[in-house]
Amino acid sequence: MVLSRAHANYSGQLALRANRITHDVGVFSSRWLVLMGLMLPLQVATMAFGQNIRVPWKHSDEPLRFDSDAPWLGIMGAILLTFAACLALAWSRSYLSLGI
Repeated sequence: MVLSRAHANYSGQLALRANRITHDVGVFSSRWLVLMGLMLPLQVATMAFGQNIRVPWKHSDEPLRFDSDAPWLGIMGAILLTFAACLALAWSRSYLSLGI
């Protein structure tokens, strides 16, 4: 009688632990899904740097010259600002909370 009750309690504890681990994995997966959803558009935007596309602020008479680093800094700044804004929005809506 005591042994069967101890076994039932142990099985119940294992079931609760398995449920908790499943929940933690789901939370972790949803957070990574949000982060990857934010980073995928950044990957598409940065792919354009490696392609032969028309670059903004480029001289038409000199094909590989820029006035300064302003075009590159402007494009990268816009990409990083967009990522930071989306990250802040996801954080404020508790998609990326610490779970404490």
